Amino acid sequence: MRADSVPSSRRHLGPGRRDDFRRLGSQTSASLTDPRPPVGPSRWLVPPSRFPYEVTWPVLVTLAAGLLTVGFGTADALWGRVPVPLPVCVLYTLTGIPCGTCGTTRAFQALARGHPLEALRYQPLIVLTVAVSTAATLADLIARWTTGRQWLPTALRRLRVSPWTVVVLFLVNWLYLILFLR
Repeated sequence: MRADSVPSSRRHLGPGRRDDFRRLGSQTSASLTDPRPPVGPSRWLVPPSRFPYEVTWPVLVTLAAGLLTVGFGTADALWGRVPVPLPVCVLYTLTGIPCGTCGTTRAFQALARGHPLEALRYQPLIVLTVAVSTAATLADLIARWTTGRQWLPTALRRLRVSPWTVVVLFLVNWLYLILFLR
């Protein structure tokens, strides 16, 4: 289809672009997997690829923990403390019993200062989750860099974790906090 024969209402899409997308379904699978880059109007036959790295929950945990650690480290370096009031645990304030996430802020502050064992003492479940997520993410990035393939999304699909396992881990962590974090 020539550019001058395209109606003016479709001309902004580029010459033949809409028709090329319609022909995408009629193509053979061999032409879609051809490693050579498309030339000319056929470059519209294959839609743009998605983000080349599949982001999974360990990657997100690693990024969030990294941001928290860098934030606490920056605040500690600039002011010697966090310049805003830190959250207060309502359960601990009312009953004197720490909640299941008490100590997380102090754990990230300890990580920012470079004291991982102190962070582990404050909140073992969160720190171990961050450590495992970071190790898995780094191993996945190295595998992606060396082999061109990710293993983490496939491993997470195969991994079957019972909700009861998560509940038991949380309760054991909470018991540790009640006994040793006062």
